[in-house]
This record gives sequence, C-alpha cells and structure tokens, in this order.
Amino acid sequence: MAQLGSRLFFLVMDQEMEVTVEDLMNSVDDVPYKDRLVLVQKVLHPYLTDVFSRFGGVRGVEWDSKADPRAVREWLARLATVLAAMRSEPVREGEPERGRYDYTPAKKEQPLRAHAVLRNLARGHALAHGRQHLTEEDIPLIARVAVSSMPTEAGRIFRALVESGNKSLTVKDVQAALGVGHAETGRGIMRDLDRRGVMEFKEEGPGKAASLTFRPKWTWCTSPHFRTLLGLGA
Repeated sequence: MAQLGSRLFFLVMDQEMEVTVEDLMNSVDDVPYKDRLVLVQKVLHPYLTDVFSRFGGVRGVEWDSKADPRAVREWLARLATVLAAMRSEPVREGEPERGRYDYTPAKKEQPLRAHAVLRNLARGHALAHGRQHLTEEDIPLIARVAVSSMPTEAGRIFRALVESGNKSLTVKDVQAALGVGHAETGRGIMRDLDRRGVMEFKEEGPGKAASLTFRPKWTWCTSPHFRTLLGLGA
C-alpha cells in the first residue's frame, strides 16, 4: 500500500447510521490484532492468488481497450475533467490585517493525472469482476470517487446541486448542505465555487435571491443518468 503514492483520491463512505456510546463499548474486541490479521489473510490471500492466477500474474493482463464502450470512456473523461476543475483553487491575495482580499482566477489543474488514476481504478474494478474490458457497471464507483475527491465544502455543494436536477441552489440551500448558520458564509463559498468555473453564482440585487447553477459546459452534471451513477435516483 505504501507504494501507491500520494492519496489524492478518496471514497467517502455513507454514514447515515449514528454510532452510539453503547456501540463503541460493544465494539471492543478481545481478539488480539495479530489473530484478526490472520483471519483477514485467510480470506484475502486465496482471493488475490486466484486473481493473479487467472490474469497471468504481475503485468500479465492484456487489456482489450477496443472493447471499452465509447460511452464508458466518455464518462471517465467527463469525471476527470470536472474533478480537475473543482480542485482548481482560486488564488487569494490582499491585506489580511485589513480583511481585504482579491482573487485571481483559479489555476487550472490539468485532468490528465485524474483521468489516468480513475481509468486504472475502473480497470481494477473490472478485473475484480472477471473482465478485461470496461462496462457501465464500473462507472458508479468512479463517479463516487470523483465527487469524494473534491475539496470537502465544494464536493458537498456539487453533490447538492446535482441532486437538485435542473434547479439552482439558494444561499439557504448552501447553508443547509454545509450545516452553517451565517448567510454570508454560504455566499462566500458560492463565490469561491463561481471562481472555479464549473458553477455560476448570480446576485440579482437587493431583495432578490442569489443562486448557484452549473455553467452550460457542465449541464451534463444535472442529467438523470449522472444522478443515478451517484446513487441519488433518476
């Protein structure tokens, strides 16, 4: 595991179940760590041995790229580009002592590395299911990893906007998604997201609600298919 390099890609696990004090007390296991390690090895070792045997060992896989459907390859490319854009941080400059800041446009992260990592992850998922080509079944995991690998606040708002479909998010929506109480905090985050180029923050003026929407280039994020990939329903 230490040879995998920097862990820049993540998978946020669903945490709908509340963990209570009783749960934590009951989780204390009297089985020593070494014994638990042996139990895991007894399950994992035969599985990995079988995988390596079926595919010819290290560097033994002959990947059939021509069998990868174009639609699946397109989703991988889309996910890589949106992940790179959402991780492109705007540069803040100014006078901190006076609370004055200016922002320069986000320095764009190229999607090449993200695409390589996500594609390899998809291929690993395919191999684990006995295939040497990609299918639509490999994409839901990659979609979840892409959104999980966005900066925390940005990822939460991105997910909320995807879930809303073709609707926009108001300041109150952003506050609710982040669990923050001050409206200006929500506005600040919305402005930050606007600078990344994926979403657009609109302030119509006094008395009118501000909104956050996807820019035209990224409207595919509102598609029912993408919501289904993320497990949000059509």
